[in-house]
Amino acid sequence: MWGGFNSFRDPTRNAVLTSRFMEEDLKRGAGKTVSKRERTMAYVIMVLLTGMIIGIVAMFGIMY
Repeated sequence: MWGGFNSFRDPTRNAVLTSRFMEEDLKRGAGKTVSKRERTMAYVIMVLLTGMIIGIVAMFGIMY
């Protein structure tokens, strides 16, 4: 095939390749355990980001 791989021309192949990559990624990460510190940090970051989003929405709500 000339011109390289074009996912728009072959969506079936693109879907198969994507599912294979996802499957390999899941296999690779399956044996790893998340430490308590990493889990706590993830929750803290999620709470901070949620607070920022709520703050931005509230700021626009006050302005208009």
